[in-house]
Amino acid sequence: MKKKILAGFAIGLFTIAGAPSAHATVIRNTFGLSGPHSTITFDEHVLPSQAMVTTEYSSQGVTFSPGGLFSVYGPFGSGAVANIDGQYLANFIPSGFGGSRFPIFMSFVTPQTEAAFAFIGASIATIQAFLGGSLIESDSFATSGSASDLNNFIGFQNITFDAINVYAYSPSCDPFGVGWVCPAFVDNIQLPTASPSSVPEPATMLLTGLGLAGLVGAHRRKRLGTDLEESSLGHRVET
Repeated sequence: MKKKILAGFAIGLFTIAGAPSAHATVIRNTFGLSGPHSTITFDEHVLPSQAMVTTEYSSQGVTFSPGGLFSVYGPFGSGAVANIDGQYLANFIPSGFGGSRFPIFMSFVTPQTEAAFAFIGASIATIQAFLGGSLIESDSFATSGSASDLNNFIGFQNITFDAINVYAYSPSCDPFGVGWVCPAFVDNIQLPTASPSSVPEPATMLLTGLGLAGLVGAHRRKRLGTDLEESSLGHRVET
C-alpha cells in the first residue's frame, strides 16, 4: 500500500515539475480592469504637444521607452473617440510617415499581474508582455481602427510582467515592407490598486513538491522506527 502511495506521489511530483508556466488572459473589452484600479489619464502632467514622453508619469507607476517618439496630444472633442479623451499618447507626429512611427513600449515601476488601456490602431494590433527583458506572452488580433469602437480596452491578466509593448500594423502603413507600424493612440492606462500577487511558476511548485516529498519520507522513517521498536518490545516480552 505504501509503495502505491509513494508511486502516486512521485507521478504527481513529476507532473508538477513538468507543468508549463501559466498563460496570460488577454483583455479585450469596453471597460478594462474589473477590480479596483487606478487610471493614468495623461492629464496628471500636461506636457507640450509632440513632447517626447519618458519618465514624466513614473509617479503614477509607468515610464516609456526613450527609443521612440511618443507625443502627447489632445484633447479630442468630447466623445469624439471612444475611451480616448483629454490628453493622450500617440506614436507619431503630424504628417509623419513610416520611420517616424514606433511601437509604444511602457515599463511599470513595479511588476504587475494585470493592466489594461484604451488603444486605437488600424488593422492588426499586437500586444506583448515582458518580464526582466524577456518576452513571456504575445497576442495579435484584428481591430476596426474606428474612433467609435468602444471595444478598445486591451491588456493582460493572470501573469506577472513588468513591461508591455503595443503596436498596430497594416500593409497600407508599410508599403515598402520594412516593418513600419501604423499610427496609434493610447489612453487611460489602468493598474490594480491592490498589491500584485505573483503567479506561481513551475520552479516554485517543484520546490513545494520536494518539501512535501521530504515530509512523506520523514513520516515513513518515523513509522518504520516505531514498527521496529514495537517488534523488538514484543520479542523481549515473549522471551
